[in-house]
Amino acid sequence: MVDNFSLTPFVALREVLQALRGTIELTEVDASDLGVLGEVARWTVDYLCRTHEDLGRSGDVCPYTQVAMREGLLYSAVCHVFDADPRPSMNAVMMQTMKDFESRPPRMGAKAGLKAMLVLFPSLEGEWVDDVQLSLSQTFVERGLMIGEFHAECEKPGLHNQEFKPLRSPIPLLAVRNMMLTDLAFLKDSDAKLKCYLKRFGDAALNAIGGYLRSPHDVVTPEVANRLEAAVYGILVPDDDDEPTPK
Repeated sequence: MVDNFSLTPFVALREVLQALRGTIELTEVDASDLGVLGEVARWTVDYLCRTHEDLGRSGDVCPYTQVAMREGLLYSAVCHVFDADPRPSMNAVMMQTMKDFESRPPRMGAKAGLKAMLVLFPSLEGEWVDDVQLSLSQTFVERGLMIGEFHAECEKPGLHNQEFKPLRSPIPLLAVRNMMLTDLAFLKDSDAKLKCYLKRFGDAALNAIGGYLRSPHDVVTPEVANRLEAAVYGILVPDDDDEPTPK
Protein backbone atom coordinates (compact mmCIF):
# COMPACT_ATOMS: atom_id res chain seq x y z
CA MET A 1 0.00 0.00 0.00
CA VAL A 2 1.23 3.51 -0.84
CA ASP A 3 -0.37 6.37 1.09
CA ASN A 4 -4.12 5.75 0.94
CA PHE A 5 -4.25 3.64 -2.19
CA SER A 6 -2.80 0.51 -3.72
CA LEU A 7 -1.91 0.06 -7.37
CA THR A 8 -1.07 -3.21 -9.09
CA PRO A 9 1.74 -3.32 -11.67
CA PHE A 10 0.67 -2.37 -15.19
CA VAL A 11 0.29 -5.40 -17.44
CA ALA A 12 -0.57 -5.61 -21.13
CA LEU A 13 -4.20 -6.59 -21.67
CA ARG A 14 -2.95 -9.07 -24.25
CA GLU A 15 -1.17 -10.87 -21.40
CA VAL A 16 -4.33 -10.72 -19.27
CA LEU A 17 -6.18 -12.61 -22.00
CA GLN A 18 -3.36 -15.15 -22.16
CA ALA A 19 -3.51 -15.58 -18.38
CA LEU A 20 -7.26 -16.15 -18.51
CA ARG A 21 -6.70 -18.86 -21.12
CA GLY A 22 -4.05 -20.46 -18.91
CA THR A 23 -1.14 -20.02 -21.32
CA ILE A 24 0.86 -17.73 -19.00
CA GLU A 25 0.86 -16.77 -15.31
CA LEU A 26 0.72 -13.24 -13.96
CA THR A 27 2.21 -13.85 -10.54
CA GLU A 28 2.34 -10.14 -9.65
CA VAL A 29 -1.48 -9.82 -9.78
CA ASP A 30 -3.76 -11.59 -7.29
CA ALA A 31 -6.83 -13.54 -8.40
CA SER A 32 -9.34 -10.82 -7.50
CA ASP A 33 -7.52 -8.08 -9.41
CA LEU A 34 -6.92 -10.45 -12.32
CA GLY A 35 -10.69 -10.91 -12.49
CA VAL A 36 -11.14 -7.13 -12.75
CA LEU A 37 -8.46 -6.89 -15.43
CA GLY A 38 -10.09 -9.78 -17.26
CA GLU A 39 -13.49 -8.10 -17.27
CA VAL A 40 -11.99 -4.99 -18.88
CA ALA A 41 -9.94 -7.09 -21.31
CA ARG A 42 -13.08 -8.87 -22.49
CA TRP A 43 -14.97 -5.56 -22.77
CA THR A 44 -12.08 -4.20 -24.83
CA VAL A 45 -12.25 -7.13 -27.26
CA ASP A 46 -16.04 -7.45 -27.40
CA TYR A 47 -16.89 -3.74 -27.49
CA LEU A 48 -14.02 -1.39 -28.36
CA CYS A 49 -12.64 -3.70 -31.05
CA ARG A 50 -15.99 -4.14 -32.80
CA THR A 51 -18.42 -1.99 -34.70
CA HIS A 52 -21.71 -0.85 -33.17
CA GLU A 53 -25.01 -0.18 -34.88
CA ASP A 54 -25.35 3.21 -33.13
CA LEU A 55 -21.78 4.35 -33.78
CA GLY A 56 -22.73 6.53 -36.74
CA ARG A 57 -19.72 5.53 -38.85
CA SER A 58 -18.08 2.37 -40.13
CA GLY A 59 -15.28 0.60 -38.27
CA ASP A 60 -14.63 -0.35 -34.66
CA VAL A 61 -15.82 1.73 -31.71
CA CYS A 62 -12.14 2.60 -31.13
CA PRO A 63 -10.18 2.22 -34.38
CA TYR A 64 -6.79 1.89 -32.65
CA THR A 65 -7.53 -0.59 -29.88
CA GLN A 66 -7.24 -3.84 -31.81
CA VAL A 67 -3.77 -2.96 -33.12
CA ALA A 68 -2.70 -1.68 -29.69
CA MET A 69 -3.80 -4.97 -28.14
CA ARG A 70 -1.97 -6.99 -30.77
CA GLU A 71 1.23 -4.97 -30.28
CA GLY A 72 1.04 -5.34 -26.50
CA LEU A 73 0.82 -1.57 -26.03
CA LEU A 74 -2.49 -1.40 -24.15
CA TYR A 75 -1.67 -1.64 -20.45
CA SER A 76 -3.90 -1.74 -17.40
CA ALA A 77 -3.61 -1.70 -13.61
CA VAL A 78 -6.11 -1.93 -10.75
CA CYS A 79 -6.24 0.82 -8.13
CA HIS A 80 -7.97 0.58 -4.74
CA VAL A 81 -8.51 3.83 -2.84
CA PHE A 82 -9.22 3.83 0.89
CA ASP A 83 -10.46 7.40 1.47
CA ALA A 84 -13.99 8.70 1.90
CA ASP A 85 -13.08 11.31 -0.73
CA PRO A 86 -10.91 9.37 -3.17
CA ARG A 87 -10.07 12.28 -5.48
CA PRO A 88 -6.72 13.34 -3.93
CA SER A 89 -5.45 9.77 -4.11
CA MET A 90 -6.84 9.34 -7.62
CA ASN A 91 -5.06 12.53 -8.68
CA ALA A 92 -1.80 11.19 -7.24
CA VAL A 93 -2.24 7.87 -9.04
CA MET A 94 -2.91 9.54 -12.37
CA MET A 95 0.04 11.92 -12.06
CA GLN A 96 2.21 8.89 -11.27
CA THR A 97 0.72 7.12 -14.30
CA MET A 98 1.44 10.15 -16.49
CA LYS A 99 5.14 9.95 -15.60
CA ASP A 100 5.12 6.19 -16.19
CA PHE A 101 3.47 6.70 -19.57
CA GLU A 102 6.01 9.31 -20.65
CA SER A 103 8.98 7.11 -19.73
CA ARG A 104 7.57 3.87 -21.15
CA PRO A 105 8.61 2.91 -24.71
CA PRO A 106 7.82 3.54 -27.46
CA ARG A 107 8.25 7.27 -26.98
CA MET A 108 8.50 8.21 -30.65
CA GLY A 109 7.26 6.93 -33.98
CA ALA A 110 3.97 5.52 -35.19
CA LYS A 111 3.67 2.94 -32.43
CA ALA A 112 3.80 5.66 -29.76
CA GLY A 113 0.30 6.61 -30.92
CA LEU A 114 -0.93 3.12 -30.03
CA LYS A 115 0.36 3.15 -26.46
CA ALA A 116 -2.31 3.59 -23.79
CA MET A 117 -2.57 2.97 -20.04
CA LEU A 118 -5.82 2.26 -18.20
CA VAL A 119 -6.21 2.69 -14.45
CA LEU A 120 -9.22 0.74 -13.14
CA PHE A 121 -11.11 1.85 -10.02
CA PRO A 122 -13.47 -1.09 -9.33
CA SER A 123 -14.64 0.10 -5.90
CA LEU A 124 -15.46 3.71 -6.87
CA GLU A 125 -18.44 5.48 -8.42
CA GLY A 126 -18.25 6.95 -11.90
CA GLU A 127 -18.78 10.49 -10.63
CA TRP A 128 -15.33 10.42 -8.98
CA VAL A 129 -13.80 9.42 -12.31
CA ASP A 130 -15.57 12.33 -14.03
CA ASP A 131 -14.31 14.81 -11.41
CA VAL A 132 -10.69 13.67 -11.65
CA GLN A 133 -10.71 13.66 -15.46
CA LEU A 134 -12.06 17.20 -15.50
CA SER A 135 -9.54 18.46 -12.94
CA LEU A 136 -6.50 16.90 -14.68
CA SER A 137 -7.45 17.29 -18.33
CA GLN A 138 -5.64 20.60 -18.91
CA THR A 139 -2.49 19.36 -17.16
CA PHE A 140 -2.36 16.32 -19.42
CA VAL A 141 -3.13 18.29 -22.59
CA GLU A 142 -0.27 20.68 -21.81
CA ARG A 143 2.05 17.67 -21.93
CA GLY A 144 0.64 16.42 -25.22
CA LEU A 145 -1.47 13.73 -23.55
CA MET A 146 -5.15 12.88 -23.30
CA ILE A 147 -6.93 11.56 -20.21
CA GLY A 148 -10.34 10.01 -20.76
CA GLU A 149 -13.05 8.77 -18.41
CA PHE A 150 -15.06 5.57 -18.78
CA HIS A 151 -17.78 4.17 -16.52
CA ALA A 152 -21.20 2.56 -16.71
CA GLU A 153 -23.17 5.84 -16.50
CA CYS A 154 -20.94 8.07 -18.65
CA GLU A 155 -23.14 10.50 -20.56
CA LYS A 156 -20.59 11.89 -23.03
CA PRO A 157 -22.05 11.42 -26.52
CA GLY A 158 -20.41 9.94 -29.58
CA LEU A 159 -18.98 12.27 -32.20
CA HIS A 160 -21.10 10.86 -35.03
CA ASN A 161 -24.27 10.08 -33.08
CA GLN A 162 -25.24 12.20 -30.09
CA GLU A 163 -27.51 9.43 -28.81
CA PHE A 164 -24.66 6.91 -28.62
CA LYS A 165 -22.65 6.82 -25.38
CA PRO A 166 -19.30 5.24 -26.35
CA LEU A 167 -17.49 5.78 -23.03
CA ARG A 168 -19.51 3.32 -20.99
CA SER A 169 -17.45 0.53 -19.43
CA PRO A 170 -18.18 -2.20 -16.86
CA ILE A 171 -15.46 -0.90 -14.51
CA PRO A 172 -14.80 2.81 -13.83
CA LEU A 173 -11.45 3.74 -15.34
CA LEU A 174 -9.24 6.56 -16.54
CA ALA A 175 -7.25 6.13 -19.75
CA VAL A 176 -4.02 7.90 -20.75
CA ARG A 177 -2.67 8.13 -24.30
CA ASN A 178 -0.80 10.51 -26.58
CA MET A 179 -2.65 13.39 -28.15
CA MET A 180 -3.41 12.81 -31.83
CA LEU A 181 -4.30 15.11 -34.69
CA THR A 182 -7.81 13.61 -34.70
CA ASP A 183 -8.39 14.82 -31.11
CA LEU A 184 -9.54 18.26 -32.29
CA ALA A 185 -13.15 17.33 -31.51
CA PHE A 186 -12.21 16.82 -27.83
CA LEU A 187 -10.17 20.03 -27.54
CA LYS A 188 -12.20 22.56 -29.52
CA ASP A 189 -14.29 23.74 -26.54
CA SER A 190 -11.37 25.38 -24.71
CA ASP A 191 -9.03 28.18 -25.77
CA ALA A 192 -6.26 26.80 -23.56
CA LYS A 193 -6.54 23.28 -24.94
CA LEU A 194 -6.81 24.48 -28.53
CA LYS A 195 -3.58 26.45 -28.04
CA CYS A 196 -1.85 23.26 -26.87
CA TYR A 197 -3.18 21.48 -29.96
CA LEU A 198 -1.85 24.20 -32.24
CA LYS A 199 1.52 24.20 -30.54
CA ARG A 200 1.87 20.44 -30.82
CA PHE A 201 0.79 19.97 -34.45
CA GLY A 202 1.48 23.35 -36.09
CA ASP A 203 0.39 23.61 -39.74
CA ALA A 204 -1.17 20.15 -39.60
CA ALA A 205 -3.46 21.43 -36.84
CA LEU A 206 -4.51 24.41 -38.97
CA ASN A 207 -5.33 22.09 -41.86
CA ALA A 208 -7.33 19.85 -39.54
CA ILE A 209 -9.27 22.84 -38.17
CA GLY A 210 -10.03 24.09 -41.68
CA GLY A 211 -11.34 20.69 -42.68
CA TYR A 212 -13.37 20.43 -39.51
CA LEU A 213 -15.05 23.78 -40.15
CA ARG A 214 -15.99 22.70 -43.67
CA SER A 215 -17.56 19.41 -42.59
CA PRO A 216 -17.95 18.97 -38.83
CA HIS A 217 -18.99 15.51 -37.65
CA ASP A 218 -20.48 16.65 -34.35
CA VAL A 219 -22.32 19.64 -32.89
CA VAL A 220 -20.46 22.93 -33.43
CA THR A 221 -21.88 25.89 -31.52
CA PRO A 222 -21.31 29.48 -32.73
CA GLU A 223 -18.83 29.98 -29.87
CA VAL A 224 -16.78 26.95 -30.95
CA ALA A 225 -16.94 27.95 -34.62
CA ASN A 226 -15.66 31.43 -33.73
CA ARG A 227 -12.81 29.89 -31.71
CA LEU A 228 -11.78 27.62 -34.57
CA GLU A 229 -11.99 30.41 -37.14
CA ALA A 230 -9.82 32.59 -34.89
CA ALA A 231 -7.22 29.82 -34.83
CA VAL A 232 -7.23 29.47 -38.63
CA TYR A 233 -6.74 33.20 -39.15
CA GLY A 234 -3.99 33.52 -36.53
CA ILE A 235 -6.04 35.36 -33.92
CA LEU A 236 -5.90 32.48 -31.46
CA VAL A 237 -2.23 31.49 -31.27
CA PRO A 238 0.04 30.06 -28.56
CA ASP A 239 1.72 32.73 -26.43
CA ASP A 240 5.34 33.40 -27.37
CA ASP A 241 6.53 32.86 -23.81
CA ASP A 242 4.81 29.48 -23.42
CA GLU A 243 7.10 26.58 -22.61
CA PRO A 244 7.36 24.01 -25.39
CA THR A 245 4.98 21.12 -24.98
CA PRO A 246 6.94 17.93 -24.16
CA LYS A 247 6.64 15.20 -26.76
